[in-house]
Amino acid sequence: MCVGRARARDAERAERQAAREVERRERIARLAEQAAQRARAAEAKALREAARKADRLPDELRCTEKRCGRPRGVKADGTLYAICDPCRERHNRNQRRRSSVLRARGGCSKCAYRPHVEGDYLCAPCRETREAEYAEAKELRRISHDIDEWAAKPERKYEPTPEDCGISRWNSRKPREANARYWSPNPDPHRELGPEWDTYRRFRRC
Repeated sequence: MCVGRARARDAERAERQAAREVERRERIARLAEQAAQRARAAEAKALREAARKADRLPDELRCTEKRCGRPRGVKADGTLYAICDPCRERHNRNQRRRSSVLRARGGCSKCAYRPHVEGDYLCAPCRETREAEYAEAKELRRISHDIDEWAAKPERKYEPTPEDCGISRWNSRKPREANARYWSPNPDPHRELGPEWDTYRRFRRC
C-alpha cells in the first residue's frame, strides 16, 4: 500500500517537472521570438530612416514642423513660408476655431484675445491701430489729391528766381541807377541828406 502511494507521488512529481520543463522551453522560445521581432523591427526602422534621409529635401526647403518632411509653401512674393501648405492650412483652421470661441466669449473682433471695449467691437490696442490706419489713409488721400491738382494745372514757362541767378535775397543790395546825375563829374548842386549820405562827404558812388 505504501509502495503504491510512493510510486504515485513520484509519478505526479515527474509529471509536474515535465510540465514545468515544457513551460520553461515554451517561455524561452516565446522570448526568443519576441527578441527576433524587435530586432527585425529595429532593422526595418533603420532602413526606413536611411531611405528617408537619402530622399528628403535640404533643411532650408523642408517644413519645420516635427515629423513632416514636405516642402515649404511659396508666398505670393516668391519667398518661402516656414511650413508646408497642409500644415499652414491646419494651423489656420485651429486659429479660426480658437478665435471664434474667444469672440463668442466677448473677445475683440480682430485679435480675439483681449476683451472688446464697451460700445465698440475692438479692444483698446486694436482701436488705436485702426485710428492710426485711418489717419494715414486720410493723409495719403490728401497728398494724392494735391498731386492730382498740381498735375492738372497747365504748363507755364519757368521764371528763374534771384537764387537761381546766384543772388541771395539776404545779402543783396539795390542795383545802381545809371542816370545823368550819377555820371556827372560836377558836384551835386542839391545836397540831400539821406541814409546813403555822409556828413562831411558828398554822395558816395560806391
